[in-house]
This record gives sequence, structure tokens and C-alpha cells, in this order.
Amino acid sequence: MTERVPDVTVVVISYNDAERLPAAIRSVQRQTLRNLEIIVVDDASSDDTADVVKAIAARDPRVRYECLPANSGGCSAPRNRGVELAQAPWVMFCDSDDEFERHACKNLLQAAETLGADLVCGTAERVDVRTGRRKRWRPEVHEATRVVASLEEFPDLLSDTISVNKIYRRSMLETAGIRFPEGLLFEDQLFTLEAFCACERIAVIPEVVYFWHVDRLTDEPSITQRRHEAANVESRIEINRRIDSFLDDRRLPAIQRIKDQKFLKHDLYLYLSSMLVVDDVTARTLMERLLPYVGSMDLASAWTLRPALRVAIYHLLVGDLEGIRAAMRFVKWASVVDRSVVAVGDREMWGCQHADSGPDVAGRTAADWLDVTELHLLSVPFTQRRYLHRVESATVTGGRLSLTGSSVDYDGRLAIDDGVLLRYISGGSRTVLSVPAVWTGRDGSKLTWRADGPASPELGRALQDTDRGTLALAITRGPHTNLTSARTGDGEPGDLVMPYPGRVRAIGPDLIEITQNDNGAVGWRARTSADRSARARRRARRSRLPAVPWLLRAGAMVKQATVPRLAHLVGSVLPSRDLVLFETDGGRTAAGNARALSDYLHREHRGIEQAWVWRDDTDQVPAHARPVERLTIGHVWTAARARYWVDDGTAPLNIEARRTAEVVFAGDGVPIHRKGLDDPSVLVSRRDVRDVRRRSRRWTLMLTASAYDARITSHALAYSGRLVETGLLRADRALPRPGAGTAEWLRRRECLDLPTDRPVILYAPTVRRAGRAAVPSMLDLDEWAQRMGDRCYLLVLSHPLQTITVPTRLRFAVRAEADADFADLIGAADLMISDYSSLIGDAALVGLPVIAFQPDRDVYVNRTHGIYPASDTVGPIVTTLPALLEQVEGWLADRTGWDAEHARRYGAFGREMCGPADGLSTQRAAQAMLSRARDGVRS
Repeated sequence: MTERVPDVTVVVISYNDAERLPAAIRSVQRQTLRNLEIIVVDDASSDDTADVVKAIAARDPRVRYECLPANSGGCSAPRNRGVELAQAPWVMFCDSDDEFERHACKNLLQAAETLGADLVCGTAERVDVRTGRRKRWRPEVHEATRVVASLEEFPDLLSDTISVNKIYRRSMLETAGIRFPEGLLFEDQLFTLEAFCACERIAVIPEVVYFWHVDRLTDEPSITQRRHEAANVESRIEINRRIDSFLDDRRLPAIQRIKDQKFLKHDLYLYLSSMLVVDDVTARTLMERLLPYVGSMDLASAWTLRPALRVAIYHLLVGDLEGIRAAMRFVKWASVVDRSVVAVGDREMWGCQHADSGPDVAGRTAADWLDVTELHLLSVPFTQRRYLHRVESATVTGGRLSLTGSSVDYDGRLAIDDGVLLRYISGGSRTVLSVPAVWTGRDGSKLTWRADGPASPELGRALQDTDRGTLALAITRGPHTNLTSARTGDGEPGDLVMPYPGRVRAIGPDLIEITQNDNGAVGWRARTSADRSARARRRARRSRLPAVPWLLRAGAMVKQATVPRLAHLVGSVLPSRDLVLFETDGGRTAAGNARALSDYLHREHRGIEQAWVWRDDTDQVPAHARPVERLTIGHVWTAARARYWVDDGTAPLNIEARRTAEVVFAGDGVPIHRKGLDDPSVLVSRRDVRDVRRRSRRWTLMLTASAYDARITSHALAYSGRLVETGLLRADRALPRPGAGTAEWLRRRECLDLPTDRPVILYAPTVRRAGRAAVPSMLDLDEWAQRMGDRCYLLVLSHPLQTITVPTRLRFAVRAEADADFADLIGAADLMISDYSSLIGDAALVGLPVIAFQPDRDVYVNRTHGIYPASDTVGPIVTTLPALLEQVEGWLADRTGWDAEHARRYGAFGREMCGPADGLSTQRAAQAMLSRARDGVRS
């Protein structure tokens, strides 16, 4: 009987990886394509690899074991040996520390046979082995299935150079004599390029086929990650020289340009970045090895790179190590500026020692290389600037921290009179501790400072094990504060520990440890002292005694159920307090009606106490309100005693108000997208429908903006009680909207630290709920900044449920705003971009023009949610970024004409659907809430 020929040969390579190798082999054995040949090539391991593989092969005849006589020091030799032994017409590769997706072989082989391709590229996923986070490798290449005849037809393939996410026709490799280059690292780059060029047809599929495991914290980095080693850089350069020769022989100048750009943008970037963390001798050795090759390249591609990387390349070419490091700090350290920036005519220049008389390089002047105008560093608002603060020394004595350091005043605008404070921050800009600081001197663009004194706690809760962050310097100028993390300096602070001066729990962290983060930032983390750790271990041992778990569970049940009920019962029996409990998450952000009502009550009814529920921190609790931690006994007790309760639809359903309380639904603005029982995404969940009905039954008063809002919202939320049309509370302070150039307009711009020389556009997207995870912006901020950054300034409205992160390099044109009052934002803006947000109603009310940017309109409107107003009610609707940019450019060219074109229907929307625009909405809301007898029975 003739032995069956396998469909695919999978070559699995390994060296001293007996622990992880079985998982890799299992991922191949479990493929849904069963007719496989699995060749495990051992690169002369000294561990138990041979025994492991032979045991597997004894149970599965598809597995073959081959051991090289001597270690080759790389991946090329074992892969080449596997290809030589392969019997199948198709070949794939797998590394011992990675795995195949279950259908990888089937999907790749099926695509190859169906599409008639010699090589098929699948999608690889990089998997962080510590966190489990996954990220697709080169997703732009694998967006959809496609077939091309050559690399020139789809040059983006050049960025997908790994060999393990592909299937190869073995006869194509044999005919073209393609093998991995032995004795060199980065062998995939040359191998895949030669394979691409040898193919008559190449296919790409979007399916994930390979899981590429990455351990960034391992004590033994992979050979390709050891960028400071001589063999690493020499191999990369030799591989690139061979690629250059290959492309030159085949006369592929277009591919050569793409390859050069890739080398500068990726390969060279990695080596220049490593110079921030290695010593001077190692860094200079890297420079010596890189310089001959980089100097021989056609550097026209450098002008497609980010300006700071181009500046670093110039300093490499002139042999200036400190210049390289200064430029790479900007690239790697979140855009901190380590050199002065000088205005020369209409250009901004990197103010290094070569700015005036540096040598020309590659046919370009030093001024061309050092031109950073594209970064607009001199026009970045003060609060958004990224100053470089270096910590030079650090000591801790008892609870007293002493730091000295320096700061680079890159534009010469910092002054000794500016206030300065050292802050421990976490969660973006939340202050945990603060230490007083002072400026101690200036030497040119360098200012020195000292932070010395007892730390003042500002967290507002007990320290937790997960608390961590960075040390930052807060520079205060008038109402504005610039907050930038401090970085390690020449005298790097060792690991220091100080007692936490704030609240600590009986068991848990009580110390703050100063650390050094990978990106050069000086960090901190919560730590538990030795005696507390010992106490916790003793408690854990006691908890294992037979009766203790039962007692702990009983105690937890009493605490979670009986105590809250008892607190509510007792509180409800006692006389009510003249107290308003603001039970809101959304209202603690910039756009809250509840916040507007709170501010009005504080101004006009100071006798009424206010309590504000917080979840993560107390930063957003108004200064005039008492913070109440969410879902605690204090929360239950306050709810039971409060005479008034304001809810914006986010209050927990397991917290009840007293029976006689006035429970007010403050609303979330004029409804644009469907909500509640009108929203298809809610109707598909019985639990969501039940929650909508349960929530509405507790309300005794619903505040609505208009008759339109009242009709829509009461139906959508199944509410049949008392309704009062008040207008939009949060828009009161934005009325009347100031005209450009007026004193009020200027005041609002200055208050928000916004530019006055260009229009401000507010981007306020709908909150797309995804837990607490960051939701990426649907607006491409990089593209926006590139096209519009020098003509207008974009404010991105962020939200706790939708944190939109703006890269620091874009702060000259874009910034995220989560803390400012929405009335100030809408009053300072000239145009708003939104999608389906209720904030469109606020804009219409104050006469702010709107463009609806709805790239997901087909899904959001037609499939999952739906909207209430007609499509053309608000203003122009666009679904692509080019269309949006065209609309904005039209508005910039003729703002009066553009506004007039859309004014009629837009004005009608404001008048008919958004309520009165008289600035008295909060007054009407307060009167409606307070009008009933204070101890009357709820209706």
C-alpha cells in the first residue's frame, strides 16, 4: 500500500525550549487539516528537547525529529533543514515559543488552492504572555482577501516580513533556490522578499493563523531583541545590504524606496532608541556600526519620517551621541523637548549645537535636517507643553521626600515666578500626593528645582495594591497648570520607600516606593510593609481553619445585605435632612445637567446640603459637596436621609431613596440616538429592559428640555409621572454665546488655554459603552492634525466610559478635554463635530454650527441603535474622513456663507426640540424640585 503524501509540512524549530515546545507541537497536531507532516528540527539543544519530541512522536506518526550536529546560533539552519526533509507540496514554519491558530493550515492551504497562489499570507497576532493582550501584526495588510501578481502591485507586503504566518509552495522555493541566510539574524526579511519576488501569484487573507508570543519582561530576551549586541546590528545591516543587492539586480527602485523608508522608520529607530538605555561605550559602538550603512543610503526617505526621528538621524550622521539621545527622548518619552526650539522666520528649528553652522549631509543643509516646524512646538498651549524634567538626586528621611532636578525651558517662557509643585499622579492626572517645590536657579534654557517637605495626601480614599503612577512636576501660571512626568537623570534615584501619609486599611499597602519605569519616567507604586505582610499571612493561615471560612462568609453576608438594609431602615425612620444626593456618573463629567443643577443650588440655596457620589476618585466632586463613596454604608445612609435625590440614569438599582424623597431624573440632553425601550440594543436583553422599568419607577419628577424631549424620553424610559419642561440645564452658562473677538470670547479662550489665532472645533462623539476600557476615536487624529492642524484647533471631549487618548505629538493641534465645564467648551468653540450625541441639542440651542460625522451610520443607525431626528435636521452628514475635511475646509473658507446655508433647518431644530434659550433652565429645575412639601408622601 502506497504511503499517503501529506498536504502540508510544518517545520517546527527549537533550541533549549523543552518547556514550551510541546504547546507549539500540540497546536500543529490539533489542526483541523489532519493530513500533515510535522518536522521538529532541534538546533543541538542541551536540555530535554530530544526526549520530549521522541515521546510525542511515539504517539503521533506524523511527527518526525531531526537534530542538527551543532548549534547554528539562529533560525535559518534548522528551517532550511526542515525544508530539505519536507515531503508535502506546501511548507509552513512555527517557532517553539509560538502556536498556530486551530484552522491555520486549512485556511492557508484552501486559499492557496482556491486562488491559485504560490504563497499565502495570513494574519499573525502578537500575544503578551504576561497580560494576555493581543494585537494584530500589520493589520493594514490583512484587511481583506486579495490576490496580486507581484510585490510591486501591493508593496505594503514588504512590511509583513515574518515567515511564520505564511504557506509556501515548496516547488517554488526549490526552483528559485530560496533558503534562509545562515549565520545571520533577521533572516525572515530576505527570505520573504525573495519568495515574494519568485511568486507568480501572492494571496493575502484576513484570518488569524499564528499566535506570536512576546514576553517583554523576560530575563532572557530573544536574540533579535538584543539590539545592543554587535551580532545583532551587524546581522541587520548585512541583511539589508543583501536586500539592496537583490532589489538592484532586479531593477525594483520603487520597492527599494519603500524598503529604505522601512529601514529608517523601524530598524534604525530601534537602534537609536536603545541608545537611551545603554552606556556611552555601547552606544558609540552602535553608532560606528550603523554609520557606514546609513551614510551610504539614499536618504530621500528621511523626509517622510517624523521630524524628531529625522533630527536623530542627522546627529547620527555627524557623530553626535548626545544629540541623538536628545531627539530620541522626544520620540520615546512622550514628546518631551530636550533642546531649545528657535523661530527662524516662519520656521521652527531644533536648537542644538549644529543649528547655526552644522555640516550639510546627504545633499541637505543642517537647517533642513533640523527643521521641526511640522511639530509646531512654539504654538502648543502652555497646559499641553511637554517640558523635560530630570531628577538628579532623591532621598527619603522618614516621611519626608527630597528631590533635586532640572527642567529644559525649550522656548524661554518659563519664569522663576511660576509656581511649581511635585505631584504623585495616577490614572492620567489624578493627584495622589503632593510635595512643595521651588525653583532654585537658571542657566540659559536650564532651570533647576528642589522638592522638599512632607507629602500631602490628596487621594481621598485608602491606598490600594493596584495604585501606581509617576512623579510629575506641576508648573502653575495664573489659572493654568502644566503637568509633565519627571524623568531619570544622571543621578538616577535608587529604589526609595516612604510611609504613605494618607488613609490606609488595616491590611493592605502602607508604603510608597519610588521606582524607575522603562520609558525613563520616575514612577511610584503602593507597597505593603513587612510587618503588615506577615500579619496578612497569619490571617490567611487562620482563615484556613475549619470554622473560619464559614464565619467569614457569614460576616460578609451580614455586611453586604443585613447592615445596608438596617442602615436604610433606620435612616428612613429618622427625620429627613435638607440634603440633595447627586447620584450620577455622567454628571461628574463636563457635560452634566446634574452638575449645572448642583452649581445653581450652591449659589441660590446654600441652606441645602449637597452630597455627591463618587466611584473611582473624588477629583470630580464639586468643592461645595460632600463626597460619598459609591456602594458603601455611607452611601446607603445618605440615600435614606436625603430629602432630594438627583439621578441622571446611572444610579445603582440596589440603592433606594427614602419613601418621602423627591427623586429627580435630571436627563441627559435632547435625545438624538434612540435610548431605553426605543433602542434595539436594549430590547434584545431582558435584563436591560427590566432595569429601564425598575429605574423609572423610582423617579417622582422628570426634568426635560422641551416638549419633544418629554415625549421621547418618557416613552423610551417607561415613565408616567410628573414632567417639567425646563430647557437644557448645562447650556445655561453658555448663553449667550459670545462672538469672536469679544471680551467674553477672549476670557473663555484664556480660561481654557485655547489659541486665539485660529478657530476652535469641538469634537463630541457619542459615548460608546465598553466598560472602562479605552475606546479609540472614530476620527483619525493623526490625519486631522496633518491636514488641519495649522488652521484650527480640535478639542476632543473625553468621558470616563470613553477615554479618547490624544498622542502627545499632536498637542499643537488636538487635545482631549474631560475636566472643563461643557458650557465653557461650547461657548469657546466655533464649530462642533459630533455623530449622535445629545450635545448636538446644546450646540443648536446656542447657535453653534454642527457637522455630523457618522462613519458607522449604516451599523449604528440601521442595525443597532437608530436615531430620532430626520437625517438632515441638524446639518451636513458625512460618513468618511475626506468628506468631513471637505466640509470643514468649506466652513473655514466662508464661515458666514456656510452657516447661512444650514441656518434655517438648524435653527428650527434648536427652537422646536431644545427648549428655551433664556439661561433660566437651572432656575426652573430647582423650583420644580423644591416646590413640593418637603415631607410629603411620594406620588
